[in-house]
Amino acid sequence: MDEELSKIAERAAESLKDNIGERLRARRQELLRVEVRRYARWKKPFDLFECLITISERAGEKHKQRLDRSVLKTNEAGSSFFV
Repeated sequence: MDEELSKIAERAAESLKDNIGERLRARRQELLRVEVRRYARWKKPFDLFECLITISERAGEKHKQRLDRSVLKTNEAGSSFFV
C-alpha cells in the first residue's frame, strides 16, 4: 500500500513539474484579465485615490519644510529646546 501511494505521489509530482510553465502562464494570464477588468470598473476611484495620495505627499513635504525652517530659526536664536 505504501509503495503504491509513493508511486502515485511521484507521478503527481512529475506531472506538476512537466506542466508548471503552462500552469503558471495560464494563472498569470487570468490574473492579468482580472486586473484589467477591475481597473476598467474602478478607474475613476483609483485615479481619485492616487490624486489624494499625491496631494497628501505634497502637503506633508511642505509642512516638513516649514518645520525644518522653524527648527533652524529656533536653533540659530540660541535656544536649545529642540536640540
